[in-house]
Amino acid sequence: MANKEHVRILISALASLSMRAWNQWRMENPDVCPDLSREELNHADLSFINLSNSDLSYSDFTATRFHHANLRKADLRGSTFRNADFSHADLTHACLRGADLRMASLRKA
Repeated sequence: MANKEHVRILISALASLSMRAWNQWRMENPDVCPDLSREELNHADLSFINLSNSDLSYSDFTATRFHHANLRKADLRGSTFRNADFSHADLTHACLRGADLRMASLRKA
């Protein structure tokens, strides 16, 4: 289950149309591993976001944009990423077991 505070910070960043607040929060809290598991964040623009070491498991990210996102060591297992855009994203050591990547763009990921 997602951490409500983490979700609130992310939703606030999405509302501002910039991941700057989220990324700043991540820099100020380097020991926090964000928990966004089991959330529905489909059709969101998460370009340039730092989601390294985050738990995104069993979430719905259908048609979400992860352009240039940092997803290093993120737990993406069991999540739906249909039609998602991972172009230029860093997926190094990310767990994708059971993830639905149908029609997802992984160009230069």
